[in-house]
Amino acid sequence: MRVYYDRDCDVNLIKSKNVVVIGYGSQGHAHAANMKDSGVKNVRIALREDSSSVSKADMVITTALIPGKKAPILISSDVVDLMKPGSVIMDLAAENGGNCELTKKDEIVNHNNVIIDGTSNIPSTMPIHASDLYSKNIVALIKHLIKDNEVNLDMSDEIIAGSTYTHDGKITHQQTKEIIEGK
Repeated sequence: MRVYYDRDCDVNLIKSKNVVVIGYGSQGHAHAANMKDSGVKNVRIALREDSSSVSKADMVITTALIPGKKAPILISSDVVDLMKPGSVIMDLAAENGGNCELTKKDEIVNHNNVIIDGTSNIPSTMPIHASDLYSKNIVALIKHLIKDNEVNLDMSDEIIAGSTYTHDGKITHQQTKEIIEGK
């Protein structure tokens, strides 16, 4: 499995799951909580340099979005033409135009026997399952936050820190902090 990822994460954690990661920042961490233009460039370069992996893939799932902009094209029609028949591209960025050049919002396209699924807002197509999953995630988060019947706000814990916007009177969520401080 190959992952092209450029978000703020511990790349070593992803690599420990037997996943090859290409397209991350020079420090092993990406540049921002949401993909920015520089991140898209990194992923595009990685995909161009490693298009053979994409063309050999049985399934490609794309999710790249830039807030307030059209989704960046990461998979060109030329790469789709190289994919083997029966391959699938699941473009989860279809709502904003898609990461594959051939994606059509809310359509399933068959291009030379490569399926490109542009279904938008997938969770709305399965509301019961989405609600069940969401409620299970909330219960798991609450269980994680409570230790020995006390609320545990250990900010060194990645899950707790990642789900907290403020703590001890300070804004801890970087993107929110930048917006409020006007950076």
